[in-house]
Amino acid sequence: MDPLSILSTVLSTTIALRRWVIDLKSKDNTILDLKSSLSSITLVLHPLREKAASGALDSQVGILACLQDLCECLNTAREHLQTWQDSAAEARKAGAIKRRILAFLEPSPSHRRSSGWSKRIWDEQCLGGVTPSSFSRFVGSQSVAQAVSQYINPVQLPTASSVDRLIVWVAENPENCGASIEYAESLGIKVISFSSLAAVKSWMELNHQFILSVATSHRLRFVSDSARNEGGIFNPAAGELLLRYIRGHLLPSPCLIFAPSIGTTAYVNSYERAGSTSDVQILQGYIKALAEGVRDVEWPKVKGTVQAFNGIQPSPQDQRFIQPLLIYIAGTRAEQDQVHIDYAAFLGITVVSLFSTDELKRYIKSNQAQLRRLGAAHRLRFITQNVRRDSGVLEANAGEDTVEHIRAHWGFAAPVLVLCTSSIATTRFVALYKRVGSTTDVQVVQGYIEALAAGVRDTEWVGFDRKSWSVMHEDRQ
Repeated sequence: MDPLSILSTVLSTTIALRRWVIDLKSKDNTILDLKSSLSSITLVLHPLREKAASGALDSQVGILACLQDLCECLNTAREHLQTWQDSAAEARKAGAIKRRILAFLEPSPSHRRSSGWSKRIWDEQCLGGVTPSSFSRFVGSQSVAQAVSQYINPVQLPTASSVDRLIVWVAENPENCGASIEYAESLGIKVISFSSLAAVKSWMELNHQFILSVATSHRLRFVSDSARNEGGIFNPAAGELLLRYIRGHLLPSPCLIFAPSIGTTAYVNSYERAGSTSDVQILQGYIKALAEGVRDVEWPKVKGTVQAFNGIQPSPQDQRFIQPLLIYIAGTRAEQDQVHIDYAAFLGITVVSLFSTDELKRYIKSNQAQLRRLGAAHRLRFITQNVRRDSGVLEANAGEDTVEHIRAHWGFAAPVLVLCTSSIATTRFVALYKRVGSTTDVQVVQGYIEALAAGVRDTEWVGFDRKSWSVMHEDRQ
């Protein structure tokens, strides 16, 4: 946790709120008290920001946790003020607000301790008591008697066939998830995307009955990133806040946090039917399970990581939606390596650039499960220079060591192409392995990369010692 970023977020949120209050020019005592509190926070945190920028502020976990909690409270306050500003005038004009309930009767202490059913009734959101906001949401614009009667009279639940499948997708840049969204829509799933938590909340408040009907039919799922910029302010807890909001509104629908790194998503362990992953294939399985009508189930998790969703994996015809991956171990020809890397990226291939066999070992160890799934889908390939510097030492056998590590140590069957600077005869070792070849020809490298981008199945390279343009044929085994 970076003190400077946290302080900047808190301070910018406070200043934005204070400006909003000043512009509103409200005479209400509550608003005036809030303005005073925000001014005090600004005076206290402004010097701390300067210290953090100069590196003079200690990164104590307790202080950072307090600042994060304060940031969350301020963001919530801003959302409430924006909602109040938009709806207060209309509500007063329509006469929708007629009275306020200021006191709530709680059960007796003995009854509260002895009855689990009583706890669920009086504390439906596990907050320690009934809150005005939760009671207001329960009643809505009806009378209390009308709201209660809905749960006394029989309720006709919607059938699965009468409700469309729906994914609520929250991401900073939804267009970056275009392939997965397209995959969902190709399966007949309706996708509604948002770029901020505030937008999701407003939409769900306006469509509460619709959301409830879809959720009770087991046809609703959520996908969210773990952190995002919202209105120019970085929100590191965006995924957790969405989960908390969904469960606070008693929606049991599954929620998947899709993030580049799952190390910061251990909070999913606190919720049922919630998980996190950085694997596109698991995301596809999550989407496909909804399309196939699989009922909501609890995600098996290990340290916050989704391992599988009900055993469902993408079928071969769905593999075109899996992002291809090229692992490139560069060598002494840095400029030429960069040309190949840029070309692969241009074709839509994800490229992992490494510079030594040790780096490759660490990367494979950390991402072994994902790499094996990509390999099984024919969406993984390797390129390595035959000669490169490892730890400052020129290694003439670096290419052979890399191939041996990929094949013998880890057992990966994905194609490997060894690049030579001069004589291809120095790479005769590739004849010992299937789907391994070598070349000095740039066009061969480009064809190798294009085959991965086009979804061509893994092929076996032959004739490495005959011509520099190695021949490919499809591996039927």
